[in-house]
Formats: sequence, C-alpha cells, structure tokens
Amino acid sequence: MQIDTVIYFQITDPKLYTYGVEYPMNAIENLTATTLRNIIGELELDQSLTSRDTINAKMRAILDQPPGASAGASRSTGWS
Repeated sequence: MQIDTVIYFQITDPKLYTYGVEYPMNAIENLTATTLRNIIGELELDQSLTSRDTINAKMRAILDQPPGASAGASRSTGWS
C-alpha cells in the first residue's frame, strides 16, 4: 500500500525550530509518517481504504498538539 501525504505546518517558535533538532524538516516528516503508520496499523485493511476522513481527523488531533522540544512548529495535515 502506498499513501501520499500533504503536510502544512506553521513555525510557532523560530528559535526552537532552528535549534531544537539538527534537521527540523526531517523530524516533521518522520513524526508524520510514524503517526500515519500507527493510525493505519490500528485499522482493518478495508477501513484504511475507506476512512480518509477518520484517519485525517486522528492525524490532525495528534499532530496539532503543542510541539515538544523536538519540533517548534504547529502542524496540520491532509492526505490523499
């Protein structure tokens, strides 16, 4: 299965974003990919193929939480 994602994020703490991790873009990509894998792993195959809105809502709820020391950005997602 291949899933394409789109991530929109807003830098809320430029200092933390710049100095919090060595490669902030990679950190955001890894966090998003891991979160998506965890959500889809909890679903049955047919649910994962038909529940775009549910998956998007779960992703948004997890990724829109205030960032930890590793990110420094507020993130919103959409996927297709």
